[in-house]
Parts: sequence; C-alpha cells; structure tokens
Amino acid sequence: MDLIVSWFPYYIFIILLLFGTSTEISKLDKVGLNVFLLIFIFTAIRFNVGYDYATYYSIISDATLENSFATERFEFFNVVLINIARFLNFTQLYFIVTSLIMYGLIIITIKRKSISPQISVWVLIGFPLFYMQSLSIIRQWVALAIIFYGIGYLETGKYVRFTILTVLATLWHETAFVAILLIPLSMLNLSRKLNLFILAMSPILYFILPPIIIGLNLDFLLKAQEYIENEVGQGNANTKIIFLATFFGIFNLLFYDKITKGERFPKLLLTYYNVGVMFFVTFQQFGFIGARGGSYFLIFLILLFPYYKNVFYLFKPQLFKGMIQLIMILLFFISLFVSHNDFESKSSLIDPYTPYKIFLGKDENDLNLK
Repeated sequence: MDLIVSWFPYYIFIILLLFGTSTEISKLDKVGLNVFLLIFIFTAIRFNVGYDYATYYSIISDATLENSFATERFEFFNVVLINIARFLNFTQLYFIVTSLIMYGLIIITIKRKSISPQISVWVLIGFPLFYMQSLSIIRQWVALAIIFYGIGYLETGKYVRFTILTVLATLWHETAFVAILLIPLSMLNLSRKLNLFILAMSPILYFILPPIIIGLNLDFLLKAQEYIENEVGQGNANTKIIFLATFFGIFNLLFYDKITKGERFPKLLLTYYNVGVMFFVTFQQFGFIGARGGSYFLIFLILLFPYYKNVFYLFKPQLFKGMIQLIMILLFFISLFVSHNDFESKSSLIDPYTPYKIFLGKDENDLNLK
C-alpha cells in the first residue's frame, strides 16, 4: 500500500498526459506544447530520481571533484554546463537544461515525422528503454535526442548534416559515434530477407563477437570494465527488456509487408530498430554497453510503432490508440515496480524512481534519504 501511495505523482503525470494526448498533435499548437511542457517540467524538477542522479548532483555541487570526474570523464558540453551551474550556484540547472534539450528535440521530431504523434508519445513514455532510462543516463539521452532529431536528414539523404549532428552528439556522450552506422543503413535500404538475416545472426554473434572484441583490448572496454566485472545491467530486468525488444523485432518481420506497405520511411525505421535489437542481444554480456549502443537504433521504435495500425486495421483508430495507451501505461508502472522490487531484493543499491520528489528545498544532504 505504501508503494502505491508513493506513486501518486506518477498517477497525476499519466492522467495529465491522457488529457494532453486526447486530440491530434499535428502542428505546433497548444496540445503539442502542453505535452512538451508536461514531460519537460516533470523531468526537469525531479530530485534524486534516476540511477545516476545523485552522482551527477554530487559532481556539480562539489567543485573539488572537477578534475577527477567532470573534466576527465565527461564530454565537452557537459563540462561547460556543469561549470555554468557551479558559477550560478544552481545545481538543478544541469537537469533543467538537459531535459529541455532532450524533450524539445524529441517532441519536435515526433510532431514532424510521426503518422500518429499521440501513439509515439505513449511509446516514448511507456517503453522501458525510453523515458525511464532518460531519467538515469542523462548525458546519453541528450545525445540520443540529437540523433533522433536527425531522422529527417537520414530520410532525405542529407548525410553531411547528419554527420555534423552526430559529432555534436558525441560532445554530450561519446557513444553517439555508433549512430554513424545509420548512414549506410539508410543508403542500403535493406529488404525483409536481409533484416531477417540480421535478427537471426544476433544469437550467433553473441558467442562470436565478444571474445574477439575483448581480445582487441579497446579503450571503451577499459572504461566500461566496472560494468563488465560486476555484471551491471545483466540482471532479470535487463533480460526481460531484451525479450521485449526482441519480441517487437520478430513482430516487425512477421508483418513486414503490412507495416511498411512498400513505403521507404517505415522500412528505414524497421531496419534501424532491427539493428538495435541485434546490437542489444550481441553485446548483452557487456552489461549496459549493449543497451546503450543499441539505443541509437531502438529509439526509432517511437516513430515505427504507429505503423502497427496497418496490422490491426480491423480496429477503429480510437480503439487502437486506446489499446496502445493501456499497454504503455502498464509497462510504465511495471518498470516502476520492477525497479522497486530489485531494490527490495537487494539486487539494486537504490530504488531509482520511488519516491518522486522535486528539487525545491533540497540539497546534497537529501540525496541519500530515499
């Protein structure tokens, strides 16, 4: 009962989002603006919500950690923003600005490129690899938002502009270099058979590639040694997410023709997602490396999901939308429950999302008062 009560802010968030997505988000209108403001504000004002929040907060609020963390471990734009937050003595500024960039770019892209922005918003909020992850891996999610915004350049063949965006994204999180693979994927326009081959190769590559990569002694693996040695990201929750992501990959290929209807754009989205699943499965033994690398491809499920209406064409549009809302709301609260349960079972050191608190009246002394 205490857990259910502690989720009250999330209930309010979901109810307001239901109202916000009750009409079509087709232009830069009040509805679209309201959805953006809701997600942005809820994300920006949080305090100690997300796995890495306390780490970021401590780094920003304690200048003595500057050399050991911020300048050595963080990328250029993060260091600039951290220094501004320190100069203004306003630690929360980092979370406000990153939330603004993340959800400004994502909502703009959804409005421009999704055939059903309401459904895309719900996939963003409910699918476990998206909104919940953005509360934790903040730097990477800014990079992800930039790459997601670049879909327009990929679709129209403006690869130089997309490359520039990718470089900018690496200045928020260095893993964004992986997204450069989206360019050849866009050029090749892979068929269903090739997509099926990619997905089928995933479990084979799982056994072949990791030993080869470990033997190369690459720098990024040295930085991620803590994740590998402690098997971070390889628990039950991560396994369930892999199965969920793989399920949609198989679903996409089973109904490939109905989903794409021969159109190039949904084919591209499906290919991106499929490669993301392959990346996720292949590198899962490296903990979060598989999920983080794959996220640059998996994120396009946000735009692909509305095309599933072509599979469920017998359902009226409002019924289909209602089904997706219900599924995503369930996934949203299941994510909260799984994270809390991991904490209760001692498989996680913190409960990252419960309770939800705001930053007003809080400081570093409140970080450990979960």
